[in-house]
Formats: sequence, C-alpha cells, structure tokens
Amino acid sequence: MQQFNLGAGQSQFMDFGSSCNWNNGAIWPSPRGKCESSIVPNEANDFDVTDYAEFNLNQGGLDYYDVSNVVAFTLSMRIRPTNPANTPNGRSCGSPQCIINNIPSFCTGNNKLITWPTGAYTCQNTDGLAERGPTDGTRVFKNACPNAYSYNYDDATSVYACPTGTNYEVIWCP
Repeated sequence: MQQFNLGAGQSQFMDFGSSCNWNNGAIWPSPRGKCESSIVPNEANDFDVTDYAEFNLNQGGLDYYDVSNVVAFTLSMRIRPTNPANTPNGRSCGSPQCIINNIPSFCTGNNKLITWPTGAYTCQNTDGLAERGPTDGTRVFKNACPNAYSYNYDDATSVYACPTGTNYEVIWCP
C-alpha cells in the first residue's frame, strides 16, 4: 500500500504501465487526517469509513472504474480520463462523480453521521455492503450521485470502462 499526504492543490502521479493488472485497486482520502507512519504501518487505512475511486486495470483490454459510496461518503470526488478513446462493448469512457456539499443534512435515514476530530464529516452507508440491492439507505446515496456506486452490484449505472492504457485523474472537491 502506498500513501501520500497531499495538501490543497497538490497532485501525485502514479504509473501502472499498460501491461499492469491492478485488480480492485482503490484511492481514498483520510477523514482522520492521518498519514502512514513508520511506527504504525497502514495507520491511515480509512478505507472502511470513506468513499473511494475504484479501478480494475487491464481486464481483457479494458480498464473498469467507478466512484464508490458503498461504504461511506466523505469528500466530493470525480474520476476523469485524461486521454480517452472510443470504447467497445457499449461501455462509457466517462467521468463519474459524486458531489455533496452539506454532509450533515444529506445523511438521513438509517445512515450514520460521523464527525471526526479533524472537523471532517462522514456519512456511513449502513446498507451499502449488505448485498440486498437498493434500500432506503442506499437510495439516499444513489439519488444524490446517480453515476456513483451506492450498493453492491450497482454496475448498470455506475461502472465505466476505457481502453487499457488510458490515464486518469482522481479529483477531490471538484
């Protein structure tokens, strides 16, 4: 696992090469505001409390990707292909995003609002991993972000594909 501490306006380039398979790769923010330390490996593993950009690279010549709110929402995010090409199989080489400006008012129903010591908010999607398909809890996320993944098997409106070798930007707070 690689971790980068990025401030406002900063970016980090990562090269996976066109022959690399990256299955179930994810990029996510840390609502706790922590970075990995040499003393406590993977200290900033906030994967279980935040939204993330998910990638499956080089899957039969295609890269599959999505913005996932299955676990939670913490920061607005967009994935943008920077050199897209025409994509076979009817898939869309698009720019999925999820922008929610007021997390406390958004986080309704049986979803759980978490306030972090950093001042960040997280809305946990309590039904997202339940493998029950859409529920009242996951519909809150889907209605706010129709092209983001909101529950397990939400592929039809949420998974995008570009030819392998496409470059991507993951943008927080677009």
